[in-house]
Amino acid sequence: TERMPEMSNFFFRQALIAGNRAPVLMADSLDPTLHAYHDGAGASIAHQGNGWTPSTVSEEQVAEVPWAAKYLYCARGSTANCPGHQYDAGCWVEREDFKPKNPQGAIVGGQASWHPGNRVHKRRGRMIALIVLRALDYALDKWEELAAESGYPIAEEHWHVTEYYSTIREKAKTVGGCFMNNFRIGQKRRLEDMTEEEAKEEESLRRRLDDTDFWPMRICNVPLQGRSNWGPRHNPMETSLLSIMKPNKYGDKDPAMATPASLQYTQGACYEPPDLPAPWTQAPPEEAFAPLIGAARHLHVNTTQHQHRQLRSRGDLSPAPEKARELLSTDEEGRIDPVFAS
Repeated sequence: TERMPEMSNFFFRQALIAGNRAPVLMADSLDPTLHAYHDGAGASIAHQGNGWTPSTVSEEQVAEVPWAAKYLYCARGSTANCPGHQYDAGCWVEREDFKPKNPQGAIVGGQASWHPGNRVHKRRGRMIALIVLRALDYALDKWEELAAESGYPIAEEHWHVTEYYSTIREKAKTVGGCFMNNFRIGQKRRLEDMTEEEAKEEESLRRRLDDTDFWPMRICNVPLQGRSNWGPRHNPMETSLLSIMKPNKYGDKDPAMATPASLQYTQGACYEPPDLPAPWTQAPPEEAFAPLIGAARHLHVNTTQHQHRQLRSRGDLSPAPEKARELLSTDEEGRIDPVFAS
């Protein structure tokens, strides 16, 4: 939702300079900011693309669309209610080992019409995963190619990337488009938990911000790292902002955490994973079952193109089998149980 180019520029810049690695930059589209860091700093960039999703045209036609794609992409002129189906997540799945004290909402809050729904996020996440998998596929091919040329171990210049990362981080600081004394500092402060006297005392110690108070340009090139209280996260107290804050004169790290509802945050997780399967993620019985499809996949090998990567884990260096055979049996309940043999 932060559409200002200075904001995305600052975000990408910090991603490159704040750590000891230079990550691949990704966005919804290949906007000028991405290109600036690619052309000016040598950063790797990517875009997950749009892929292909069956179109929803009408309420009648959507009945023929696969469950996973229903209402996900509405064609121009569609009469179907696609916006009404971009969210389908609930707040809670009933479980035997824990019962919440507070009533749980039927739907997750914050379902604004201008935000992508959880189904859109899932689709984009899978597109991003494909980029990562294809990059790994390319890297394995390259590793195998280099090994065939010069043997193991691979020469250091092919996989030592410290200098490469350092060059990107230094050049990133020279890319323009970050804050230029044009982004004002906000004036909101947390005063609702103070008494009137404390609020007046706190206010008197502050200089009132005016129209010339902007975020300084120097923060663009100062590596920043941060913590948050946003959740859920694994080990929340060990990774939260509160874990590095010093208490005030009253002994509180954050006055807002003194309320009974907020104190729950400091007491750790209510229950331990794993979570139960969410009904809204499960396809109807008549639909294709994705886990079974994934488990039943096997690789048809073309040995002349050296694509049988299983050889990497074989100590005897025996030749790859000419063909992988898949045997499908059923368990006691009649479900297909993929078993592989070669």
